[in-house]
Amino acid sequence: VLLQAYQEWGVAIFPRLVGMFSVVVVDRQRSVMVLARDPLGIKPLYYLNDSNGLWCASEIPALIALADIRPKLNLQHAHDYLALGQVDQKQDTFFDNIFSFPAAHYAEVPMGASVKDLEPKRYWRATLGEIEEKPFQVSAEVLRGRFFESIELHLRSDVPVGACLSGGIDSSAIVCSIRELNPKIELHTFSYIASDSPLSEERWVDEVNQSTGAISHKVYASDEGLVSDLDQLIKVQGEPFGSTSIYAQYCVFQAAKKAGIPVMLDGQGADELFAGYPSYRGALLASYMKRGKFLSASELLRAGAGHIGQGRGALMKMALHYMVSAGLYSRARQMVGRGNNHPWIDLDKLKDAGVNTHLVKPEKYDRDILRQALRYSLEKTSIPQLLRVEDRDSMAHSIESRVPFLTPSLVNFAYSLPDHYLISRGGDSKAILRAAMRGIVPDIVLDRKDKVGFQTPEQDWLRLLSAWIDEMLGLAADFSWLNVDALRRQWREILSGRKTFDTRVWRWVNFLRWAEIFNVR
Repeated sequence: VLLQAYQEWGVAIFPRLVGMFSVVVVDRQRSVMVLARDPLGIKPLYYLNDSNGLWCASEIPALIALADIRPKLNLQHAHDYLALGQVDQKQDTFFDNIFSFPAAHYAEVPMGASVKDLEPKRYWRATLGEIEEKPFQVSAEVLRGRFFESIELHLRSDVPVGACLSGGIDSSAIVCSIRELNPKIELHTFSYIASDSPLSEERWVDEVNQSTGAISHKVYASDEGLVSDLDQLIKVQGEPFGSTSIYAQYCVFQAAKKAGIPVMLDGQGADELFAGYPSYRGALLASYMKRGKFLSASELLRAGAGHIGQGRGALMKMALHYMVSAGLYSRARQMVGRGNNHPWIDLDKLKDAGVNTHLVKPEKYDRDILRQALRYSLEKTSIPQLLRVEDRDSMAHSIESRVPFLTPSLVNFAYSLPDHYLISRGGDSKAILRAAMRGIVPDIVLDRKDKVGFQTPEQDWLRLLSAWIDEMLGLAADFSWLNVDALRRQWREILSGRKTFDTRVWRWVNFLRWAEIFNVR
């Protein structure tokens, strides 16, 4: 179908396609090679450009083997990951001179000619146009209809189809919609259940499974399993990743493989469409303040205290993140303890090697802050990272993972809605999605105000693995710009409670083990 469509329309085909793809077309008639990737970047495409030509593949290890090169570390990428926690935000990768082809772009490369630089051209972008001021309930009904259409499209298959079920609104909406559209289908769900009770969503998983009559498969990950599977997981991912939650997802797809369910639907993207993360309340507050809507801002501030883990102070701090000028951004981060000054990394050595160690404000926002923040997450931050790890975890077990929230039509519809349809005046996230799914998803799930996400008890795991962590940190001796003693000292301070635990510990271990496995220096 894809090849026939290309023959008919050429590169004009890409905006017409609905679904996930990465493709390289060798067009001998026009003597060009065409590279393209789906609008949301669900499927991966990497390239390497050297004196021997242009190399393309869907995984980095394949490129290294094809081009027969010794991989070299991209120092800028390593710094951004270790010091700032950034990953998958740019087109470059942890490997020097290996790049990720951008989503929603295509490129035409003349055959037989030397290629200095690819020039990808954008064929689609989420629009931030006019706000549609339809009545709230009318918009909710439109969303329900469009979501059902997407679910039906994503259920097309000649093999059994299942679904990931975390117990949150997004995955529950998918599972319950499948049952609504197919009352008789044998429906399998796969859920990671955290052993740490504050992180466990088993209660809501059970509620959805009981209401839909789904066949439930529950997965339990452990610290021992993480250590035993880590090398394989790193090889599968190809690059370091943000947290141990990726391991839990890996185990979920492994369970689907064992159960004989080769196609899975997952809820990625709903947070970035319908403002599901707590930080988006800060974006909305900033938006109200910049537009002079102080009564709405005051209402949101009062409502913020009613949401778990987000009082008025935290909400105001998030709003200031979006409002502070680029010139003050670095100083503001320094003031709240999130500056780029770590005793375990030698920034001067990195600067001498050409690395930019400055804290740069990631995006410039005007008055429409919430929707700009949503699109930034879709294009630059959370979605590229989530889709990268999802594709690797699923394909490692020969699972085709489909994400029905991430279609251009649903994205554009979500971004055409008024702010208070996404976050209610009472501070409830995903207000319109909750309304659209009322009567489909159990009320007890729709009325949740907490946001657990897909989390593992990472702190407990790493504490149990303290001796192993200490051993892994010794690998930092291979990098002149890392200080082994300072890393171990900070790890001991975290263990004793003198320093707050965060994801930096996992980033240290993940990076160092990855560099060892891929022999990257």
